[in-house]
Parts: sequence; structure tokens; C-alpha cells
Amino acid sequence: MLLETVHTALVTAGVSSASWPCYIGYMPDDTDQGIGLYLTGGFAQDTQQGDNVWPTFQVTVRAGQLDHATCETKAWAVFNALENQNLSGVFLLHAMNSAPGQWNDAKNRTNMSFNFRAGMPRPA
Repeated sequence: MLLETVHTALVTAGVSSASWPCYIGYMPDDTDQGIGLYLTGGFAQDTQQGDNVWPTFQVTVRAGQLDHATCETKAWAVFNALENQNLSGVFLLHAMNSAPGQWNDAKNRTNMSFNFRAGMPRPA
């Protein structure tokens, strides 16, 4: 599965750790430092037979209250670990934005995200 592959890549690269856990499909509200992975849709298949699929996903990084510098550093670490990578079962990851989007949540924690597209064989 795509998000599990991305999760493994972030752990292997040392971007996700005990102090920066990575969650698939959610991020608990009670953690200040975390990485969330979310499916966001995709693009049309590139052949009539639908040999390949082009899913998209978002990686969200959350740091502590008004901690912009820490959040940005981690967001770029995520970008560098994933951009233009070929992973097991995923032949290309490519960011759809050239800088992270940024917002503060209801607890004034800094959040940033990158959206990526991926190329992979059609799932069975």
C-alpha cells in the first residue's frame, strides 16, 4: 500500500522516530510533534488498459505551539526523503508544491504540508 511504503521510507531515512511519530490516516490531537500521511485522490490513468495509477497523498508535519522553525526543518526533511524517490512498488514520488503550506491549528501549533503524486502499478 502506498502510505505504508511512504511510512517505511520516512522511518528508514530517520525522519520519523519516537520523538516524531508518523501516523497513517490521522494524527492524534494530544501529540505536538508528529507526521501524518493522508490519501488525497489522484490523476487519470495513463493508458486505456489502466496499467498504472497516479495516486496523490499529503504529508502533514505538526510541531509545538508557534514553533515555526522546528516545523519547517522537519517539513523539508520529509520533502528531501521523498522527492523524486523510487521506493518498493512506487516508481516515482514527486511533490506538487515547491514549498510547504503552513497554518496554525486551534492550539496554535504550527503545521506544514506537502502534497505528492506517486506512480505505481495498478493494485490487484
